Amino acid sequence: MAFVEVEHPLGMIPLEEVRAKADKAFPEIMKGLSNWKPVATVTAGAKPFYPAERIKFKGAYASLKQYVLREGVVTWIADSTADYSGR
Repeated sequence: MAFVEVEHPLGMIPLEEVRAKADKAFPEIMKGLSNWKPVATVTAGAKPFYPAERIKFKGAYASLKQYVLREGVVTWIADSTADYSGR
């Protein structure tokens, strides 16, 4: 899978700025589409991404966040009540 980084933010800015950022990223997008090659190696013991593993969890949302962070399921979870402007 190929990834291209696009300068943020894309929201809450004038359309002209969004288009300028897209135009700036376009050559890398085309390069990723045309030069990408699948990787033949698979990490030994790696779990498949699909279908996703399901868990049963009882408890508060905060406890669930702690669980998934501790188990390495995710590395960061957005909190709708937090201010991420300095992140």
